[in-house]
Amino acid sequence: MRVVSNPVDEDLLDARERAMLKSWRNATFKRGGGIPRRGELSGPLIDDLAANLMDLHLLPDGDFLYARCGRAVAAAFGSDVTGRRTSELPTAIARVFLSVYRLGLKHPMPYSTRHRSPHDRVGHWHRLILPVAPELTEGARGYLVCSLPIGDRTNAN
Repeated sequence: MRVVSNPVDEDLLDARERAMLKSWRNATFKRGGGIPRRGELSGPLIDDLAANLMDLHLLPDGDFLYARCGRAVAAAFGSDVTGRRTSELPTAIARVFLSVYRLGLKHPMPYSTRHRSPHDRVGHWHRLILPVAPELTEGARGYLVCSLPIGDRTNAN
C-alpha cells in the first residue's frame, strides 16, 4: 500500500481526486485554515461522486463507523459497509486504514492511498481521505473518503 500525507496534484492519478482535493483546500482556505465541515463540501462535484464516497465518523472508543458507503464502492467491494466499524472488517488492509485514520486525528490533513485488494475483483483502489469537522448541530469528526476502484481483475489476462 502506498500512503501519501498531504498529497499534491501529482500524487493523485485521477482527475476526480484532484477536483475533490481542490474543493477541500478551498473550503479550508475559507475557514482560515480550519478543517471544513462535511456540509461545506456539498455541490455538483460531491453529488457527481456520491457513488464513490464514504462518510466515516469517529466513535468515542477511537474506532470509525462507516456512516455511508457509496453504491459504486459497495458493488466493487462486494458488500455495503454502512453501519459497520473499520475494526470489524476482516482484512489486513482495514487495519492499515484504521492506522491511517488514527494518524489523521493527530495530523489532520488529506491522505492519499493506493493499494491492490486481494479479496475483491478490483485491480487497485485509489482513496483520497479528507478530514471533516463535525456539523454545528450534530455529527462527529471524521472523514469524507473518495474511493475509486480502478481496473477489473476479472477481465484481466
